[in-house]
Amino acid sequence: QYRVFTAQRASAEPRPLGARWGRLDTTLGLLPLIYSSGSVILRTSFSFSSAAHRARSRPALSGMCDIEELHRLHGFTPAEAESLRVSWLAWYDRGHRPMPWRNEASVAERAALGREERAQWAYRVWVSEVMLQQTQVERVIPYFERWMERFPTIKALADASIDDVRTVWSGLGYYRRAAFLLEGARQITGAGDGLPPVDAAGWGKVKGVGPYTAAAVTSIVYNKVIPVVDGNVIRVTARLRAVGANPKAPVSVKLWWRLATELVDETRPGDFNQAMMELGATLCSKAVPRCAECPLSAHCRAYAEAAAIKGADVGKEVASKYPAVAPKTAQREVDLAVCVLMRVPDELADRWRQLGAAGARTARGALQQQLWEQGELLLLKRPETGAGQNKKLLAGLWELPTAELQGEHEEGGEPPSAQLEEAVDVLLRAQGLVLGQAEIVCRQLVSLDGAGEARPIVQTFSHLKHRMLVEWLVVPLSSCAGAAGSGAAAGSSAGAEGCWLREADLGTKGASTGVAKAVESARAFAVVAPATTAKGQKRKPVVPVAPEKSISKFFKPNA
Repeated sequence: QYRVFTAQRASAEPRPLGARWGRLDTTLGLLPLIYSSGSVILRTSFSFSSAAHRARSRPALSGMCDIEELHRLHGFTPAEAESLRVSWLAWYDRGHRPMPWRNEASVAERAALGREERAQWAYRVWVSEVMLQQTQVERVIPYFERWMERFPTIKALADASIDDVRTVWSGLGYYRRAAFLLEGARQITGAGDGLPPVDAAGWGKVKGVGPYTAAAVTSIVYNKVIPVVDGNVIRVTARLRAVGANPKAPVSVKLWWRLATELVDETRPGDFNQAMMELGATLCSKAVPRCAECPLSAHCRAYAEAAAIKGADVGKEVASKYPAVAPKTAQREVDLAVCVLMRVPDELADRWRQLGAAGARTARGALQQQLWEQGELLLLKRPETGAGQNKKLLAGLWELPTAELQGEHEEGGEPPSAQLEEAVDVLLRAQGLVLGQAEIVCRQLVSLDGAGEARPIVQTFSHLKHRMLVEWLVVPLSSCAGAAGSGAAAGSSAGAEGCWLREADLGTKGASTGVAKAVESARAFAVVAPATTAKGQKRKPVVPVAPEKSISKFFKPNA
């Protein structure tokens, strides 16, 4: 059997296929053959399956078709869409995960809500949808509850400062989302009656709100018949229709919205949209779909294709093919020198020096505990805007003194640790802190592996990795006069705002998880000797002690 598709006219001079089309997407193991005549490109697909199987599974020609052709191949008939809606909503009504932003009242009770009641519901859904971007539900729930306790209404959020908002958000990542929520709340309360919009067009004008969030809020809260498309919806629809295309390609994105539009229920659009996302997050998961439990398996082309393979693990077969894996951009690695700078009372500094390397481990451990209880750490505030391609990364957050290391190294290899001390010294001088050897109580590289070799702590973002070499530097309080955050001399020659905080108070500032990781690495080690080492000299391994804090405690929601 074969089918021939006239896909697109070519140039007069034939070109190599790879340069023109790249990878070709197929389904059911169809073998693509290309013939370039100089005027028309033909794609021939051979299939050895039965006629009935071919009718259920059509090839996805995303690389060679426009949206109309793709939709013709993968669209739902009215009867298919209606059957799916009934099955989907019945499954959702039988039980779904409880979430604090959901309104579990009956359809009639929700329909009777007034404008202000819906406005409060819309606020909760809006916040939850922003938090859920790139973040799992289980991680979001405690942050959502903490947020609502601190900012229970849009007005309360609009009246807050950006520092308050970042503090509550700390640890959730993607910090621009928090700033967008604040700007959006101020925009809403400052216009008209101070209540949020009731349609997608209005929500689309709110700062930081895109098509998905606008559709989610208006369909769930205001019962607007509008589809939603997120990662879960894409995964489910790609499997239902056996779409093997790059899911992020522009033509594919158009297809997902068309398919979702065909499916959305006109009576209960909000419940249906939540049902689609719920199914994708539970039964139709990315790695281990539970096809045998799925209420839609009778309509699923990917399931039919996998079930036809003798002896195949259906779930694994479906997960391995649909949706296709979109090409990923390589992450750039950035090496950072990070200083956990602690100032301690002079009497504690003197006792540490007197104890020396020969002091009993128990005595040193007890004294170190006092250092952490009474010492203060220096935090510096990142600028709201800056230069370079990452100028908005962690903008306005608080961080430990940090400098980028410029040395070259192979990707995945060791960072230029020889530059660490020099980079930290330059950084501290910029903050008004010039230290002599006699003033340093303790200086220790704490990002180490079991053999005492430098091992960076990694903080991963969507587009880059921060590889942090961390030093623990202890100085007496008397040596910090004029440093950033020290009374009248607050600030620095670099213009950074600074403050000194006890370890227990770090959660009161908006800081990234990188701060928690660096402090935890310093907290988890006991120093063998109080003396510094010569620059460039390899440090001795340190003796680990049981850490008393974990990263999660820095950002504990009920702290």
